[in-house]
Amino acid sequence: MAHVSVRRSRDAIELIAHELEHVLEHLEGVTFLDVKRPGSGISLSGGAFETRRADDSGRRVAAEVRTATRAHAGSRR
Repeated sequence: MAHVSVRRSRDAIELIAHELEHVLEHLEGVTFLDVKRPGSGISLSGGAFETRRADDSGRRVAAEVRTATRAHAGSRR
């Protein structure tokens, strides 16, 4: 079980995908101790650990949703 909180915002889709990617990382055994390893894709930002993987995932999902939404809106015309 995972508990994730996401603030209400215009970027909610990106944030949800980002946080779900962190859940997957945890299940796969990604350890934030790797933050010390150069090239790990893990960084410390504002007291919180971040991964390039979660950032990329959030942006990718948000872009896919925007594209699908535009395509759907265009097909209704």
